[in-house]
Amino acid sequence: MKKKALILGLLILSMMISSCVNRDSYSSATDGKISVMAIKNQREGIVKVRVIFKDNKQILDPEQFSSEMQYDVDSCFYMDNGKKRIYPIYITPIASGLDKTFEYIVGFEKEELKSGALVYFDRHLSKKKIALTFK
Repeated sequence: MKKKALILGLLILSMMISSCVNRDSYSSATDGKISVMAIKNQREGIVKVRVIFKDNKQILDPEQFSSEMQYDVDSCFYMDNGKKRIYPIYITPIASGLDKTFEYIVGFEKEELKSGALVYFDRHLSKKKIALTFK
């Protein structure tokens, strides 16, 4: 009886440990005065993205820029698999409270996250594209 309880306990413990394994992948890139960091969660079909602007001298109206980065980013993110651009199902801005830093949860179909790079297109300031390849 004690042996069965011990085996059952070890089985439950191993299942708990294996379910807590982090399967997220991380990527980051910097281009000039913009840094983009992302964590891809394949299981949920989301990418958590942080965009950091290192210098805000070129921002003429900080309030307008902040508003644009919160509500006008619908075409700033897409997956590029070499054949076509795949735009997200949704983009949710996250209030971080950090100056010159903007965070988002970007949702895709799970199958669309399997291959390709996440591209951030900075259409508000530099007009540059920053590609993030996940490992």
